[in-house]
Amino acid sequence: MRSVGPWKRGPEPCVRTKEGRPMKQFACGAVVPGCVATFKAPDEDGILSQVAAHAHHDHGLTEIPAELVAQVRAHIVAAPIAA
Repeated sequence: MRSVGPWKRGPEPCVRTKEGRPMKQFACGAVVPGCVATFKAPDEDGILSQVAAHAHHDHGLTEIPAELVAQVRAHIVAAPIAA
């Protein structure tokens, strides 16, 4: 969060879709320590699709357990604007 005035906090600036919605981002390392893969998409479904392919190809998962999907969902954030 960034400061907006002396007491208020506002949301961090983020990448937006052409419709004005915040882009989503997920870092696999938030769930799998040591993994450096990151994903961006306009929505959560886009992130989950990319993560499923990554989990299969790079982590050898043939099925994605519901608890892993829940962990991924919990770590999806608005994509920050690169500095």
